[in-house]
Amino acid sequence: MRFPAVVAVALIVAPAASAKTLTLNWVEQASATYYPATMTFKVKSVTTGAHAWSVRASVTNRSNTTIRLVKAVTIASPHYQYPFSLLFAPVCKPPAISCQLEILAATYFRSAKPTQLRSGKTWTGTFGGPGLPPRQKLINVGFGEFVVGKKTFSYITTHAFKL
Repeated sequence: MRFPAVVAVALIVAPAASAKTLTLNWVEQASATYYPATMTFKVKSVTTGAHAWSVRASVTNRSNTTIRLVKAVTIASPHYQYPFSLLFAPVCKPPAISCQLEILAATYFRSAKPTQLRSGKTWTGTFGGPGLPPRQKLINVGFGEFVVGKKTFSYITTHAFKL
């Protein structure tokens, strides 16, 4: 299927009138106090086009161990794991007291997402996919699919933006 490649080219090559880039320059830290590893997550910008989105970002491993990057499996309970994505709150219907975030998962990575991130190393690139998040709703960036030892985790930015 070539759709993700077409989406990537459309967002990277053609700055069409419908494409909009939000420069964010977010820098967030994941501490070993709450996560299995100390990491830095940076979001440079988010671009939305007519039918797709992309995020320019980086991830740095600041821990003393290698971190593996694997395909996320969303687990309903007790904790959700989220992939590289855009995330936003769903309509949570009673009697539910918590709901999984809506996910626009990344379908491509430029440069390729590594399978591991050694201590002190950084991955920098663009990830994105089809679909668009809703307007006037807070949107977070999801970084996920990390494994340290037997612990799996994902990271969701504390910063959020609106279209």
